[in-house]
Amino acid sequence: MDQWLPAYVLTCAIEIPIVFAMISGLAWRLRSNHPRLELLALAWALQLTHPVLWLVNPSFPTAALLAEAVIVLVEGAGIYAWAVARTDAPRGRETATMALAVALCANAASLLAGLLLSL
Repeated sequence: MDQWLPAYVLTCAIEIPIVFAMISGLAWRLRSNHPRLELLALAWALQLTHPVLWLVNPSFPTAALLAEAVIVLVEGAGIYAWAVARTDAPRGRETATMALAVALCANAASLLAGLLLSL
């Protein structure tokens, strides 16, 4: 458990800028007086899945990949729900696909970094 905090900080350092940059690059206009702050809050809120994955601690490669896939789906659903509620993004497949792509890219980057650091 003593390695959780460094892993969490690394995950945040990798995923938050990716989520922020990718969503900023989309044509979704925020209905907010502080759009950057709200987007930063969303990117950080998505990191709540990290402690859950850490507690589950899948030890087999197949289980770890399955857990990562579930995390991508959960975070993608969170991004989608936020996008249709707080931006002008339309409900539907295109927004869902973009939300999943953001979640997949962010999680793939942090997973790859974790694997490289564990070598």
